[in-house]
Amino acid sequence: MLWYQLLRPFSYILIQHPVIKRVNWLVPAVLTFAALFLILPFRQSINIWAADGLISSAQGFVQGLPGFYIAALAAIATFGQQTTLDKVIPSPTPTLHTSYSGTWVEMKLTRRRFLCLMFAYLTAVSIVLSLLAYYCRAVAAPARNLFTPMFVDALSLLALGIYLLFLFQLVVVTLWGLYYLGDRMHQPDPYDPPASPPSP
Repeated sequence: MLWYQLLRPFSYILIQHPVIKRVNWLVPAVLTFAALFLILPFRQSINIWAADGLISSAQGFVQGLPGFYIAALAAIATFGQQTTLDKVIPSPTPTLHTSYSGTWVEMKLTRRRFLCLMFAYLTAVSIVLSLLAYYCRAVAAPARNLFTPMFVDALSLLALGIYLLFLFQLVVVTLWGLYYLGDRMHQPDPYDPPASPPSP
């Protein structure tokens, strides 16, 4: 139960919906490959892991995100009572398996719960990404003395790819969440087709 509670902020990634995998993985992966394609030819001259390098500069952006996400999460969780936020999202409705009274059940998500899951995930990922970046930067210099240059170069490239993937995921999911908060949730739901008039 403790592990369930500690890992639950990451449950957004388990939501089932036709579009969500493209938002969470496909678009960030395309952006990551594009960034690596532009970086690779110049990786010997680009400062990636050292002080004032690429990762250090990116961390200046990532470190400011948890406060924004927590404020957004608090606002979404407490805003209004029984508003449109508490309606189940129309079809295709996102679903998530949740432990309820010791049993796993599939729950259809309301707008409020969907957005809470999204911003809880973004908060958790931004915190973990910052901690991992600090760790990688700390071990980058000692690693060059312990392993061969080829191995260190491959490991550095792998770590950069993973970092960029989750960095772009933060950006893409944040933009999707802002679209939902700023536009989509204010649009009317599609209406069911009117019933046929009764026969005379």
